[in-house]
Amino acid sequence: MKHLTTALLVGLVICGSAHRASATAIELELTDGTNSALIDSLGILHLTGAAAGVATVNLATGVTTFNGVVGNYNFNVSTGEGSPALTLGSLDVTSSNTAGFAGPSGPLTIELSENGIAMPFSAWQMSLAGNLFSGAGANVSYSAYEDNTNDFFGTQHTIGVLGPFGPCCTISASLGGSVPLVAAPYSLTEVISVNGVGVTSIDYDAALAPVPEPTSVSLLATGLLGMGALWRARHQKT
Repeated sequence: MKHLTTALLVGLVICGSAHRASATAIELELTDGTNSALIDSLGILHLTGAAAGVATVNLATGVTTFNGVVGNYNFNVSTGEGSPALTLGSLDVTSSNTAGFAGPSGPLTIELSENGIAMPFSAWQMSLAGNLFSGAGANVSYSAYEDNTNDFFGTQHTIGVLGPFGPCCTISASLGGSVPLVAAPYSLTEVISVNGVGVTSIDYDAALAPVPEPTSVSLLATGLLGMGALWRARHQKT
């Protein structure tokens, strides 16, 4: 019984300490190739070319938001989330009412990246949900990457690619992907690529979540069973 209790404690310590010890940071960039808005890991907004707006950043929770204009695109709200707001190894980027002005909207890339991830996951689940409204030819795609160099926006290993979807549709798709030889600390990056044609409007939620290693799940499950058995034994004695 003592061994089972120890297994639970070890499992909880592993999961908890990995989350606490990871010194992660996130960056969010929105660009059309010429004009860009970058919110760096210190929460500072950098604007280039025909870009203007404001950033709302909470470094303690790993949440950053941009409201403004980048080239031909207006962002009502574009938010990126990492840890500790989300489970370590997870990323989520959302955009509400991102619209291209009249005329050729052109390409748009939204990238969310987190580095310093210490837990060496090797598999993730990707999902993309939202709506795209535009003229013929517009599309959107979502890709995710892992990078052992730990650089922001690194694309060393491709986790997966969803899309392209378009020109006008409701989007709901998911995909599982794995990466061999993940070496901590590493970075994760989500990339949303929009090819706007004419007046383009899009809202979406792109989520990346790790798939727990079977050994970790087994260890935690064994520990929970042990605690249950210990509680029953003590309850019967009393």
